[in-house]
Amino acid sequence: CGCGGGTSRNQNNQQAADSAKTTCAASAQAVILDTDLGSSTDDVVLMACLYNLMDQGTVDLKAIMVNREGATNAKLADIMNTYYKHAEIPIGLVKNGKKDPRVFIDYWKMAESKTYTDEPEMPRSLSDSEIAQLPDACQLYRKTLSEAKDSSVTIFSIGFATNLAHLLESGPDSISRLSGIDLVKNKVKAIYLQAGHFGKGLEPDY
Repeated sequence: CGCGGGTSRNQNNQQAADSAKTTCAASAQAVILDTDLGSSTDDVVLMACLYNLMDQGTVDLKAIMVNREGATNAKLADIMNTYYKHAEIPIGLVKNGKKDPRVFIDYWKMAESKTYTDEPEMPRSLSDSEIAQLPDACQLYRKTLSEAKDSSVTIFSIGFATNLAHLLESGPDSISRLSGIDLVKNKVKAIYLQAGHFGKGLEPDY
């Protein structure tokens, strides 16, 4: 009897835990991160915070948009997803972004580092060919927002605002009958831009 009672209690505890996870997932804040990975370390710090908040059930990171051009920077996003065990998070890469922006800390090189057997030194979930086929960030923005509930998504934008500009300039397409502006009006709860600057700045990031 004691054994059976223990099993029943364990089952009840597991059911309660599963129910709590479901409740947390339903109430988690939907987030899109738009990041210029590959230069300063603010990006990886924020990503680490978001992954941990996901594990706590308070954030649902819907997508990562890379606004610094180049497959290497998308590989960095994949490395981060893999390390924090969230390889399911889709990645979009900017097209026609800022050319040759300044690099403050060249940690992007770790994405191209190879072992003596010519394998990536940093574990990744996506192959080079899959990285090459990543969607345009604007298209992934449109898809992610079109699938979201109204006024539910918070966007964190770090670095270049190119992806956001492309989104706002986009028109209706096969993904959504709404323009980019209307998608943002309907689906986005808030947009936070780090060090945003309108007009000419000393650095193209700001």
